[in-house]
Amino acid sequence: MNLRLCALALALALGTQTARATPDPIKVARTTVEKYVYEAFVQWSATHPDKACPAKIDELYEYVGKDQRIDPWGHAYRMSCGANLPKGVRLIAVASSGPDGKPDTDDDVRADM
Repeated sequence: MNLRLCALALALALGTQTARATPDPIKVARTTVEKYVYEAFVQWSATHPDKACPAKIDELYEYVGKDQRIDPWGHAYRMSCGANLPKGVRLIAVASSGPDGKPDTDDDVRADM
């Protein structure tokens, strides 16, 4: 009987560790888009005072790392800046297309300023 209890306790402990080790993709995407907007864009702006916007999101990679150019669902992050800003956004918006992989749907994860 004790052996079964030990095995059950071990299985529960391992299951809990596995659950903790798997990051929530929404949280990962949110953290990344916020990093693009609130850190990378701010740093980019400080080093490019003569420009209002990066031409492409690639210009922000050096501030966030190239390993963060793909969202948790395998799609590239999107940037809007300048003339193509969504309504209500003043400077920049960075978004993930979310789990469905389709831009501009309800499951998108976006940060803007």
